[in-house]
Amino acid sequence: MRVLVICSRTGDRVPTFVQKDIDILASVHEVKVVIFERARRSLYPILKGIIWADVTYSWFCGLHAFITVILSRLLNRKSMVVAGGFDVVSVPELNYGQVHHLFGKLRTIVSVRLADVVLAVSESIRIDTIHNVLCSPKKVKTVYHGFEANVISVNQKDSKLVLTVSFLSFLQMKRKGIFTFVESARYLPDFNFILVGESFDGSAEYIKRIAPSNVRLTGYLSGKDLEDLYRRAKVYVQVSAHEGFGCSLAEAMLYQCVPVVTNKGAIPEVVGDTGFYVPYDNPQCTAMAIKEASQSDLGKRAQARILSNFSLEKRAKSILSCVENLRKVS
Repeated sequence: MRVLVICSRTGDRVPTFVQKDIDILASVHEVKVVIFERARRSLYPILKGIIWADVTYSWFCGLHAFITVILSRLLNRKSMVVAGGFDVVSVPELNYGQVHHLFGKLRTIVSVRLADVVLAVSESIRIDTIHNVLCSPKKVKTVYHGFEANVISVNQKDSKLVLTVSFLSFLQMKRKGIFTFVESARYLPDFNFILVGESFDGSAEYIKRIAPSNVRLTGYLSGKDLEDLYRRAKVYVQVSAHEGFGCSLAEAMLYQCVPVVTNKGAIPEVVGDTGFYVPYDNPQCTAMAIKEASQSDLGKRAQARILSNFSLEKRAKSILSCVENLRKVS
């Protein structure tokens, strides 16, 4: 089959989790990709792609999905949409979530209701999608993010090294618990806290000004540089107000990092009983949990949980099965 993938970039890159899906689809089907920029600029490539395709595959229920599912329906093409988090949730206290705003909610409702299949990246996101869009539960299928099912060997962990990975922006830092991460470092001056992630709005410079001396910002890292930190860090912190899944959290667990997390969104689905839970926006409790995690032996259990429940093979099988089912009914 011919599959058209429509997605957006984060900065100048296609997100890793989107690229994984592109590779999965391309392993069996003929795939073309449209990078959505502005509606006016992207409308013709999307239309041309839909005419070529048998199935469209939109990552997130944004404006690009809104346009794609409408045109797919008009041109009698099957459409799939991936619900990833922001696009289907509403967290009013943080002014977060596309469905928290009228026109954003309209885009989500149309994208989900007109799509033939909706893939939610967690059960939490599946429930949010059904609740906020009032669509048929049968349409929305939970397909977790997937990771290479390789047992990663870890020789020596630094029990005083604490890590978090997050895209930085003033709009996102409170939701991601970055301020809590930084403030918790004040309670543990003999620990080293590392924050990995790029920023385009000056938020990284702001964090540097307010952070204690045991907090270091690296900017964007990937490949071996990031893997090296995952291998060395004993504790990984994800104290968000909401997460649709938590890919960096899962990657850290693969490297036997012990999670310190909140129970928000899909985080408990990822971590289960292999980490330490803290209240949101509580640096002191977070620091206490970090200290306890640094002395725990939960790292191997955390790794085993990801290998067992969130393999890339499982995600590939589910996605390809959905495409095949659409082929049968077309």
